[in-house]
Amino acid sequence: MQDVEKPLRVCDDRAAYRSRLDDELSDCLDVTANSDTPALFDMEASWGRDGISVSGRGVPVLVRVEALSPDGNGTTSWKSIGDVKDDGTFLNPAVPTGYRFNEDTLRVRARNLANGQTSEPIGLLLSPALSDVRVLWAQNGMVWLSAWGAPIHARVEALDPAGDWTDIGGVENDNWFGAESVQPSSDSVLTLRLRDRRTGHVSSVPEIRLDPGLTDFRAEESSGRVAASGQGAPAGAQVQAYRRRTDGTWSWDSIGDIKADGSFSNPDTPSDYLYNPNTLRVRAGHNGRYSSPVDATIGFPQSRVSVFTPQVPARMERSRLQQRQEFADYQPTGFFATRSCRQSVTPTSGATRG
Repeated sequence: MQDVEKPLRVCDDRAAYRSRLDDELSDCLDVTANSDTPALFDMEASWGRDGISVSGRGVPVLVRVEALSPDGNGTTSWKSIGDVKDDGTFLNPAVPTGYRFNEDTLRVRARNLANGQTSEPIGLLLSPALSDVRVLWAQNGMVWLSAWGAPIHARVEALDPAGDWTDIGGVENDNWFGAESVQPSSDSVLTLRLRDRRTGHVSSVPEIRLDPGLTDFRAEESSGRVAASGQGAPAGAQVQAYRRRTDGTWSWDSIGDIKADGSFSNPDTPSDYLYNPNTLRVRAGHNGRYSSPVDATIGFPQSRVSVFTPQVPARMERSRLQQRQEFADYQPTGFFATRSCRQSVTPTSGATRG
């Protein structure tokens, strides 16, 4: 039986049907769950690293979701993108991008596998997306960040402490985004969103919790006292030393706070705060979150912490150096590893989701 294409309705009033009760359907469709006529509702589509992520609900059971896409020879055809589950939900996080009806739209319908009936097609505008966000503290409470984003040329906006959205840059041709000196919305949260200039769609990004961090730390000993100094964020975070108490237990104890300019200094740290005779082990803590521990070697002038920021998109750097590693930025640390000696390196992005 030849498919007859039905008129297209673009269903994009997400806010309206998100507020409905689960037993209500979208205004875009007029069906009931007891009907043999297949239907899709609450459908959403967004860009993703593995393709296009499509989610929603469908009725009745035994419903297949199909996308109408060009075949490359001037014709189009309906291609399966998955089946509705027994509980009525549908999710496919990796629909091929070639299944788009046009640059910004995915056209979908439902097919009843029992009787072959098809639903009215729905046009889903693709929401912009930002993922794999990497954050590092910079100076004066600002952060560096990089991420994967789509579509190309979408704009990234950050919420500042005053509650205003500020444009901080656009997604590049290789889906890479990077920005320096971004002001978080608070001392522990970075709030971002992505705006597609072509369609006007705005997508929120899951809240990014900023872990406190030390970007520089060193220690010197004189007359039985330890002078500790460094840089970190956010302001007010507590710098703690890991030490063994007189009763034999180990604990993290404060040796001072990070100042408003991001600096830390304690010229009179007691020597019994040392982790071992030549090492001061510290971390930064703020609002119940902590940085990775950092060891400062007494008498070693160079900080054991190295901060790396994305200088160029990793794809370009891999091509230049003819390397195959993913996400490879090559920057000198100033350290040299002695042959046959064990070394340890601890990477940290300085942020977590949620």
